[in-house]
Amino acid sequence: MKKRKIVLCTAKAGEMNEIAHILDLTKLFDFTICEEGIDVAAKIVKEFSADLLVVDLGTLPTNSMVSVMSLQIEREDLPILVYGDALQYADFLSKYMGYPLNQLEKPAVLDKVINTFIRALKISLEELKKPLENVPRQERKNPFGDCKVEPKILVVDDEPMMLKFVKRMLDPYCQLRTTTNGENAIKMIEMERPDVILLDYMMPGMDGVEVLKEIRQSKNESDYSPGIIFVTGVDNGEQIKTAMQLEPDAYLLKPVKAAELIPAIRRAIQKRKKK
Repeated sequence: MKKRKIVLCTAKAGEMNEIAHILDLTKLFDFTICEEGIDVAAKIVKEFSADLLVVDLGTLPTNSMVSVMSLQIEREDLPILVYGDALQYADFLSKYMGYPLNQLEKPAVLDKVINTFIRALKISLEELKKPLENVPRQERKNPFGDCKVEPKILVVDDEPMMLKFVKRMLDPYCQLRTTTNGENAIKMIEMERPDVILLDYMMPGMDGVEVLKEIRQSKNESDYSPGIIFVTGVDNGEQIKTAMQLEPDAYLLKPVKAAELIPAIRRAIQKRKKK
């Protein structure tokens, strides 16, 4: 089964980058970005034989939506999603009540984007994955760079949904391990020596800062020094200062985006290659 083709339409450079990062990461769709507005996008839809059009509500002029409606009339089989926040979508509906297009809500996060696309295309996740299953794992483009060996990544977080989110995002491209507490993390680190560790800050028992202190202490006894990235909801200045004093590679706030997490992991891996 061929990959579904998606056109992302905006009138401002960079506005579709979050969605593009997700699509590039998952490799579940073929896509192209049009940053010249809806009229050019309509031509691309035809040339590309697109299966789905995503229109940015935040940058396109209001009168552009007339062209969107015309395109939907011309291509009745073409699902169209409008990409915007709740206020932008409410404003859109107030002006075009006759055309209640489905919304892809900002900000773009992996699960939300994939699930919205699946509903719009009226297919299952299993159907969507079929083309990818035929591609050998080693032939898939690795977003972490030219890695001869898949990097080992450990995710430490007490939130099951966060573990599920990161697993779906990263598992095809690395050797992924997860745990829900700091004590288990220390044992896994000693046994498996991951290349990069994604750490939650607040966890029952041993928190992320304590885990990192333990890792730093172990570093004094060996040459092992993994990449450390905090992925947490803690935004208190003093707590952030405490964590940053231990010199992690990055400190990312939840809800984390693929466009933030993937480059941070890539930098941590590349930094250690140079050592």
